[in-house]
Amino acid sequence: MPVANAARLIAVGLVLALVLFGEIPSRARWATDLANFAHGPAMAVVTLLVLRLLPEASTRHAPASWRYRGAVAVVLPLAAVIELLQLLLGRDASFADLLRDALGIGAAIAFSMAIDRRLNARPRGPALRAGSMLVGVICSTLLAVPLLLTGAAYLERQRGFPVLVDFRSPYSRYFVAVYGDVSIERIRLPALARGKALDTVGLHVQPGRGSQWGLALWEPKPDWRGYQMLRFDIANPTDDPLVLRVRVRDRHPRRDRGERDIGAIQVAPRARETVQVALPRATTSGAVVPVDVGNVRAVVLTRSPDNRATAFYVVSVWLE
Repeated sequence: MPVANAARLIAVGLVLALVLFGEIPSRARWATDLANFAHGPAMAVVTLLVLRLLPEASTRHAPASWRYRGAVAVVLPLAAVIELLQLLLGRDASFADLLRDALGIGAAIAFSMAIDRRLNARPRGPALRAGSMLVGVICSTLLAVPLLLTGAAYLERQRGFPVLVDFRSPYSRYFVAVYGDVSIERIRLPALARGKALDTVGLHVQPGRGSQWGLALWEPKPDWRGYQMLRFDIANPTDDPLVLRVRVRDRHPRRDRGERDIGAIQVAPRARETVQVALPRATTSGAVVPVDVGNVRAVVLTRSPDNRATAFYVVSVWLE
């Protein structure tokens, strides 16, 4: 085997091992999205290497595109095997990852065909080149868009601080997660809850019948020192009072720290109100408070035993 081909085979193995075992040392959303995105470029690199490993057609009548078909026939099953191995190893594996693999393969094949002189020398070469470029751009765009949206969400959050979330923004749901029996939808507020802004959008929260549920806002800017209040713009469209517990989760590694109640908020029936809860502060004696507001990880809203409302809207959350 030529040395160049041996090097390419080793490179293929290294890239596949990186996809299978590689991990970004962070629990942030951007790390997960970046790891997901990396599937596409990794499989594009593997596809380009496999194309170089496959020989040129040995006969005049062999189709000039056979190497591209062969590369797809080799790399796509490899991608499926990698996903299966990830599942067996207890790592994240999904059809979405396989789709990203396919997009990376498609982009590599399309761009390679677009610059293939043998294919472009055919009578329909210009049309094939244009079509291949278009397919490559489409595959690359589909791969990149989720990562670009991730960047936009982080940039908006950084610029908006001390506003933690404003659901009028199209990126506002990015950092929101739910726990237990609850559903959420970003929609226009009903007339009752709009106030003076007729086009106001909010997050519609509908808890189910279960008593345990939560609405979490992850990864705010972590340092809240210097702020005294956590404020909420919330609408209660029901005929019953809305009562919620507010919890803050910090990043402290000790087991006796973490998510703690810092208070409760209440909104009257059929009303939209700005409600607030005081942030914990260090005592004059220097005692440690239950939650480290200098290293916050998440804000969580949960049902209070006194709650009777079956739905509510969150418009925004901010610090003061």
